[in-house]
Amino acid sequence: MSKNRMGVSNLKKTDVWIIIAWALAFSYLSYSLFPIYWMFVTSLKDNTTAYKMPPDFLPLKPTLNSYFKLFTSDRTVLHFFFNSLVISGGVVLVCLICGLLGGYALSRLRSKLSRFLTILILVSQMFPLAVLSIPLYTYFFKLHLLDTYGSVILTHSAIALPLCIWLLKGFFDTIPIELEEVAKIDGCGRWMIFTRIVLPLVIPGMITAAVFAFLTSWREFLFALIFTTTEASRPLSPGIAVYYLGFTSIRWPDVMATSILACIPLFIIYIFLQKYVISGLTAGAVKG
Repeated sequence: MSKNRMGVSNLKKTDVWIIIAWALAFSYLSYSLFPIYWMFVTSLKDNTTAYKMPPDFLPLKPTLNSYFKLFTSDRTVLHFFFNSLVISGGVVLVCLICGLLGGYALSRLRSKLSRFLTILILVSQMFPLAVLSIPLYTYFFKLHLLDTYGSVILTHSAIALPLCIWLLKGFFDTIPIELEEVAKIDGCGRWMIFTRIVLPLVIPGMITAAVFAFLTSWREFLFALIFTTTEASRPLSPGIAVYYLGFTSIRWPDVMATSILACIPLFIIYIFLQKYVISGLTAGAVKG
């Protein structure tokens, strides 16, 4: 009887801990997802209902007017969206090209200088970005790059590139040098070895670096706001703030509908590339 009672008590204790764990997980999930839920609910309200106090957690009369405005009166926001796609795509291209070449060089040309450069690349991430805003503004002003895609692409690439180089270097370090030596014996040059043998082996790292570069550019606000002054090159993140919160009254349903639009690329990335990003980060952490 005592053994049965001990078994029942241990089972009850286990059940209690499982319930507590699920309760904590549900609480954290609710806390994390509530802003997204509130953003979506607010986008379905009209401007009057959005200011109602106490607020309606479920819209009594949902409407899609805020989404229709994106394709009618607020088409400027779609141009911001296009600018963000162009800028983020340019950042991904720059980070992949420079990250692959830089990571491969640091991985293969092993010396005290390469170790120093690797540490220097990581140390560069320690400086606050706001400190660089004035020097960069002066620099781009002299080069006539203000209010262009180029200034934002170069700045965002500089922010994302150090981690991309470090990440890709970790993947290159896992590739046996013997593979390249065998290819040299077969008559392959350095460029052919790099493109046909090495690159296919680091595809998970390339996807991870590309996603990181894209997200860094897509969500960056400060430099995108400083270096763009017109709608011609302004990306979505500062565009929402200037268009809805600067020049017009605050229309929260329209702001939230535009924010939902801004989240769509992020949802697509995590749906289709999640497994590659997780495997890439895990492999890079273990192997690097």
